[in-house]
Amino acid sequence: MNKRNIFSNRKLQLILFFIIGVLFFICISSFDPYITPYALQLEIPVTQIGLILSIAGATSIIVRFPIGIFAELFKRRKILVQLGLLLTVVCWLLAFMFPSIGTLSFGKIADGVTGGTWVLYTVLFASYFKNDDTPKAMGIIQLASTIGPFIGMNIGGTVSKLFGYEYSFIIAVIAAMLGLFLLLFIKEPEVVSGVNVKTAWSYGKIQFLDKNVWILGIFASVAMMTTYAGTDLLTPIKANKLGGDAIALTILPNLFMIFNSVATALSGFFFRKFGLVKTVMAGSFGMGLIAILMPFSPSLFILYSLQAGGGFFFGMTVTILLALIIMGVRPEFQTSRMGLYQSIYSIGLMIGPMISGFVLEETSLKTTYCIMAVAVILMGFLSKKLLPVYLTEYENYGESEIAKVMD
Repeated sequence: MNKRNIFSNRKLQLILFFIIGVLFFICISSFDPYITPYALQLEIPVTQIGLILSIAGATSIIVRFPIGIFAELFKRRKILVQLGLLLTVVCWLLAFMFPSIGTLSFGKIADGVTGGTWVLYTVLFASYFKNDDTPKAMGIIQLASTIGPFIGMNIGGTVSKLFGYEYSFIIAVIAAMLGLFLLLFIKEPEVVSGVNVKTAWSYGKIQFLDKNVWILGIFASVAMMTTYAGTDLLTPIKANKLGGDAIALTILPNLFMIFNSVATALSGFFFRKFGLVKTVMAGSFGMGLIAILMPFSPSLFILYSLQAGGGFFFGMTVTILLALIIMGVRPEFQTSRMGLYQSIYSIGLMIGPMISGFVLEETSLKTTYCIMAVAVILMGFLSKKLLPVYLTEYENYGESEIAKVMD
């Protein structure tokens, strides 16, 4: 039997695609906790470290929306995913062999481009499910975003402890190569036929002018800003001050990912029990409280506990936002809509480490954490006012809005 036929079964395709999703997150996150201490070893100033970390977010802002448009235009999603993984292989090999500000920056640029292709993963995975099962599909694929970093950071932490922080880059390279191989067996689902440049542009324009996409995207951006400013820059520095080594730096993101997974799995329960608005508010206020308490941690154990709480509150918020962005949306709009949404929340990935790096340089760890806390708490208050409006207008989103833009 032909190898491609073996993997043609829907369930096997889902399993294989999920494994590729796990590898995807291994290759873009297995080195994240170790870039800051490695850069400090290279005597790179903390301000420049913040800029290096922010490059991935900046790149994602640029590429995610165009990736969604190109995928609809050329009806080829898998090749874009493969190109992203290939870029990861090349750039992180260069960072490993020739460590410098430049090669680390190129590595994070590759991180941003590869991460930008996640829009294709989410839409492709959702295409295997009925519309009513979109939250279920997003919950499942979100698990890949927690399992992947969990595996990658554990391996990366062990390798970093034995050989040095830079060897975590090799873990990313190996995961990307395995992902490239397994993608050969993925059957690319058919996408909308008859899409030309004008139509693809119109699809993108519809989403860009839809303020509802921006509401969800900005909320997600604030959540990302607060979370990744902490996990990528602030928390590793705090852990180092408390005497944490490479293993301690591995435990922190692992706890975050484990409790993120728990919240993701329970997101359906939260939504049904408390409703969308109250769930997002609770997650936002929880993240804010964690950010306030973090700099006052007297020990690694307390830091671990707070990190676990941060992962839980983050997971219960972003999973619902991710499901809502494409639930009930016509298939031909989903890729560009998801691309714009992910471009918007990538702003948080960029400005979180960048702002925190500059503020930390001028003030203190406590002040920097407090700024992050204020932002996410404000998001919680705004969600009570804006999300009900979004839900009302979302129900009326249909042919009239489409016709106005298409004409």
